[in-house]
Amino acid sequence: GRYQETIEIIEKAITIKSPGGPTRCIIEGVSETAITVSSVRQGHCLLDGIGFRNNTITTEGNGLVKLEYSNVHLRNCQFKDNDLSVNEYIHHIMTIYICDFLISDCVISNNKGRQSLSQGIRITSSSGLIENTILSSNTCDFSISGISSTIELDMCHISANSSRGVYTSNSNLQVTRSEISGHLDGGVY
Repeated sequence: GRYQETIEIIEKAITIKSPGGPTRCIIEGVSETAITVSSVRQGHCLLDGIGFRNNTITTEGNGLVKLEYSNVHLRNCQFKDNDLSVNEYIHHIMTIYICDFLISDCVISNNKGRQSLSQGIRITSSSGLIENTILSSNTCDFSISGISSTIELDMCHISANSSRGVYTSNSNLQVTRSEISGHLDGGVY
């Protein structure tokens, strides 16, 4: 199906799963955050098989998916052909703030952001694993940005994004069995 409004998950351990995968469950055409997961500490929230495409974000800040104060697992999700460059605001594909997270088997590609301001995945004060995930051909400042976080990348392919690959500040980063290549301004900072 198609859904064009914000989904807010607050204090609920819930699973949103598409049995047909991200080409059958599509969030399309939103102009603000599509999914917010907040304050899920008992159990975890699972987003599985959701496609995000052709969204044009016009409100400031959080991006297509906003995860905060939660235990969250994103699996088999696709973020493709989204436009986060339409105004002067800072936009990201995904923001993660004070979370324990797992991102697995996802594709983030062909998204357009403001090169000096947008980020693919912005992680702040969080801890988690990104595995078997592709970030490629995005226009953004950093594919993954980690601030005061612990991040593990395993079997990821981060390539051909317009500016930089992975940036961390006051963070622990572990990279195993991953490729980070083809960025205009370098791979890991």
